[in-house]
Amino acid sequence: MENKSSRKCSRMFGRWFLVLMVAVALLTTACASTSEPKGEGTGIGGSADGANDSEDQTPIVSGTAWVGPLVKLNGTIYILSKESLSKDQVGTTVGSVRRQLEMETDLQDGDSNFLPPATKLYSVIGRTANEALAIQTKGEYRVLKPGLGPGEIGYLN
Repeated sequence: MENKSSRKCSRMFGRWFLVLMVAVALLTTACASTSEPKGEGTGIGGSADGANDSEDQTPIVSGTAWVGPLVKLNGTIYILSKESLSKDQVGTTVGSVRRQLEMETDLQDGDSNFLPPATKLYSVIGRTANEALAIQTKGEYRVLKPGLGPGEIGYLN
């Protein structure tokens, strides 16, 4: 009787162990397949030849991966959008860029990977800071937004 009980316990343990191993394998595979934007320290997703192939990438902003032109202000990371503004849509100054980063690193408030220090950040009339900020660059006003997806990210020419 004891021998039969031991075999039953052993089979049950074997099944649970197998289920656990399959679950670990699935989780490991899922984590390993997450795509990160490419780039050679440009701060912009793209291939080494400069082409922007981040359209099919999942946006990731961390200390090791930048998805596009970005600025961090008051703990929020804003990414340059494709949207332009007229001067009458731009509000007051809400901050400025403190340092321009050339390498991917942990972002601090006032950091940008594409704007030079002292670039002013503006509010957008009719929107909260949680929705958008504005910058003036290359003679035009552009919108910065938090949480943009790959197809919404803008680039400077």
